[in-house]
Amino acid sequence: MDNAYIGFILAGGIVAALNFLLAWRQAGMPIDRWVLAFAIATLASGLAGARVYALIEQGWRWDLAGTLAGGFRLPGGVIGALVGLVVGHTVFLPRVSLGLIGDLGAIALQFGLVVVRFGCLAAGCCFGTVRDLPWALSFPLGSEAADAHLSLGLIVPGDTASLPVHPLQIYFMLLHLAAGLFLLWLNRRKAYDGQVLLVSLLLVQGGKALLEGFRQPIPGAPTLHLQVTSGVLAATAAMTLIAVSLRRRMIAGQRSFVLTDTPRGGGGSA
Repeated sequence: MDNAYIGFILAGGIVAALNFLLAWRQAGMPIDRWVLAFAIATLASGLAGARVYALIEQGWRWDLAGTLAGGFRLPGGVIGALVGLVVGHTVFLPRVSLGLIGDLGAIALQFGLVVVRFGCLAAGCCFGTVRDLPWALSFPLGSEAADAHLSLGLIVPGDTASLPVHPLQIYFMLLHLAAGLFLLWLNRRKAYDGQVLLVSLLLVQGGKALLEGFRQPIPGAPTLHLQVTSGVLAATAAMTLIAVSLRRRMIAGQRSFVLTDTPRGGGGSA
C-alpha cells in the first residue's frame, strides 16, 4: 500500500478527531479522558469497518500482505463509525445525548474525508471513466489508474501515464466539503439532536451513490456493491428522517389537543 495514501488516511482521521473535539468544546462541554477515549475508539471502529469491507471485497485474504494491503472502502467506514458511535456512547459518554454526539461527529467526519480523498488522488485509486474533458486527469505509471488501463489494453507498455479520466476523487472531495459546510449551517438550525447525522447520511451517501456511476469498471473487480451500499444507507436515513418527522408532528398534535381540550376555570354545576 502506498505510504502517501496511508499518510492521508491517518491525517484525515486526525483532522476529523480534532474537529470533533473543537465542536465538543464549542458546545460548552469539557474535554476529559472519556471524550478522548470515545473519539479514538470511534475513529478506530470506522477505520476497521472500512478495512473489513475491503477485505470482504477482496475475498478475505488473511495473509499478512493481504491484511495490510488493498485500501479501505468508505461504506464500511461509515458502518463501522456508526457502530463505534453507539458502543462508544454506551461505554464512555452515556449521559450525553447520542444524537448530539452523532451530529458533531458527522460534521467532523466530512472535513476529515476531504483530506482522505487527497490520498485517493495521490494513489490514483477511485478513478473515473475515460473522458476527454478540460478537467480530466492522467495518472503516472505505478498508479492504480495506469495499472488498470494497462491491464484493460487502453494503454501499452512504454506509455508513461493513464488516459485522461474523470477525477472522481475530486468529485468525492467536493461532495464532502460541500456537505460539511451545509451541515455546519444546519447544526445551528436543527430541530432535534440526531437530525444532522441523518441528513449527512442522506446527502453524502446519496451523492456518493450517484457519483459511483462515473467510476471506471474493471473486469474481475466489481464495484456495483459500493453504489448499492451507499444507496441503502441514504435510503435508510431518508426513511428515518420521515419517521421522526411524523412522530414529532403526532406528539405536537397530541400536546395541542390536550392544551385546547383542558377545561378552563373552576366552576361547575351541582
